[in-house]
Amino acid sequence: MLSLLLLVASWQVQAGCAVSEGRFVMDGPDRFIDSQSLLMWQHCPQGRLGERCSDGPLDGFHWRGAVSRQGAVNAAALDGLQDWQIPSVAQLQSLFQAACGVPAQIPAGLYWSKNPSPKAGYLRQAVAAGTGEVMTVNGGTFGLHLWLVRPLEG
Repeated sequence: MLSLLLLVASWQVQAGCAVSEGRFVMDGPDRFIDSQSLLMWQHCPQGRLGERCSDGPLDGFHWRGAVSRQGAVNAAALDGLQDWQIPSVAQLQSLFQAACGVPAQIPAGLYWSKNPSPKAGYLRQAVAAGTGEVMTVNGGTFGLHLWLVRPLEG
């Protein structure tokens, strides 16, 4: 619990704005709950490790690779959970804008969303960490990041 308080405090200092107290609650070492959106997030984006998600390389994926990784994570059934999903644009924006900027544990970059682009089937929507800006990218574009989420069971 102390690490969560330190994490929230660091978000407040870095972002220069207030975080809703108690919004993010660690649920074991590998995930946290957003009590506002009722979503459970993996603690770090794919590839990152450590309490602050600062260890390890930040993995990059093309769309099919992201879907494949999601399947592999679910097949592994860590802690009995097999329903991790690629988040929607709205879910990513909620996380990225929670602290009025990029919290320390959210590495900069573009993150895949499950939303297709309304322009064409091979195009997908991605969200920029920090700004929450939605961008249209080709599904074959490599290097976008992946952060898995699941609905919190009631």
